[in-house]
Amino acid sequence: MASREDKAIKGKVKPMSQSIVSRIGALGLAALAALSLAAAATPSQAASTTVWASAKSPLNVRIGPGVQYERIDTLYQNETVQVTQCASNNWCYVTHSGPDGWVSASYLTFGAAVQPTPQPQPITPAPQPTVPAPHTITTGNGITITIGGTFGTPSHILPRVCVYSGAGYTGSEFCASPGGNYRTLGNWNDKISSVRVEAGADVTLCTGINYSGFCRTLTHSEAQLGGTLNNNVSSFHTH
Repeated sequence: MASREDKAIKGKVKPMSQSIVSRIGALGLAALAALSLAAAATPSQAASTTVWASAKSPLNVRIGPGVQYERIDTLYQNETVQVTQCASNNWCYVTHSGPDGWVSASYLTFGAAVQPTPQPQPITPAPQPTVPAPHTITTGNGITITIGGTFGTPSHILPRVCVYSGAGYTGSEFCASPGGNYRTLGNWNDKISSVRVEAGADVTLCTGINYSGFCRTLTHSEAQLGGTLNNNVSSFHTH
């Protein structure tokens, strides 16, 4: 059955540097008035204005302005995005925490309040075993033996990747060192909403077991995964 997105007709893309007034006419959305822009805004004013919107419901993100283009991500309901340009067929290009792309503007609420992104908190390294000070003894037959010292002490702590069941690094936590392979997640299946990546590490998240389905590699922390991966990760491996 065709979705409501199918009503879109391929149109000419208009950059954000055009007048906000003309773009409102092209989109036909009264909700854009919530941006509180002056009616006589000049092109330069429009270009310097940050336009924010939120998804009214889960919304497909595509590589082009229309349903004929491939879907690359999904916005979750109420996700806040930045609108950078719009087409005359009621489609807009948005940027967000996941892959950027085109969405149907009919399912956006413009003038959304921008929530501050939770800042990652430093992860306390796991305590390292205490290495006793070296102690030398001499046996009765004159053999000297040194006990203790720093032999075997790790020279550094490897960066980790930690996943969380809640957005903003909240809820249950599971941390993995580089080289971790989790082909199936057991109780963690479809329960990851945010990921913290320590400098020097990265992680590949996949929607299917055995690293199948849609996969995405993160080299930085994300307080909220995009709609395709949010609560939809079934396997991952760290590097």
